[in-house]
Amino acid sequence: MDSGDLDAYITPGIPWGSTWTARAFIDCFNPDNRYSVTRRAAELDCPALFVFGEEECGDGPRKLPVCGSAMRSLRDADYGHVTVRVIAGADHGYRDRDPQLFSTILGWLADL
Repeated sequence: MDSGDLDAYITPGIPWGSTWTARAFIDCFNPDNRYSVTRRAAELDCPALFVFGEEECGDGPRKLPVCGSAMRSLRDADYGHVTVRVIAGADHGYRDRDPQLFSTILGWLADL
């Protein structure tokens, strides 16, 4: 980014070990917070469910700081129309936790 080549590939280490173009990284993590999940959730005019994996939100080797931050921010916002659920033992892809994910979604839908 310092070189001014916004199409150069970088691996900044956040939010995880992904490779981005400098331009895409700056757009996604812009100081104006344009892609904030919590900000967008506030704008919704319908019920919404946000589901996270416990492992992506924790402190272990599978943690994804952006996901944990989004989960905590949504919980702290305490929007009446937003439900936040965390699937125990699940990683970002819900590997081996599909039944728990589906059960969580179906339970939320049944409560609408």
